[in-house]
Amino acid sequence: MAAASVVATEAVESLVTQSEGSEQEIQCVVVPVADQSLLLPNVCIAEILPWRRIKAIPDAPTWFSGVLGWRGEMLPVVDFAMLCAEAGGDAEAATHRGRCLIVMNRSSASWGASFYAMIANGLPRLVAVAAEDLDGEANGNTLYEARRVQLGTEWTVIPDLAQIEQAVQTVGFGS
Repeated sequence: MAAASVVATEAVESLVTQSEGSEQEIQCVVVPVADQSLLLPNVCIAEILPWRRIKAIPDAPTWFSGVLGWRGEMLPVVDFAMLCAEAGGDAEAATHRGRCLIVMNRSSASWGASFYAMIANGLPRLVAVAAEDLDGEANGNTLYEARRVQLGTEWTVIPDLAQIEQAVQTVGFGS
């Protein structure tokens, strides 16, 4: 799993730091979350699941939706919109219902759990992204957003996966 986490980290960093003129394309997935979309390198995603029941955890933060049984493991489930709202983002945008679950490979070798899940509000779509496809760039609005980039006409968020995983670890998963 350590090799996959290094690849995931490198892919996210590559997306964030792509320079103009680079001819390299990165295969990515655009994931609808509340009123925005996440842009994730596909190496970060282990599987996309249809919506299923999530077991709530008492006294957990609002962004921690609970746990999900997957391939014999219990995965922590993160609501990215609620996580950002708690960190100073748009709380109104965080009220939504999930449509599917994105099982994520961890991006950090220092974190103990191999996978976690994030709630998606629509069906993800595949895109190939090159530097010239990213028209605009802005810093993320919260701790959990590495960068905002314009992909064609759509603004997307490149999440800071290490920060998300650190938040999950504080709840007691992956210690």
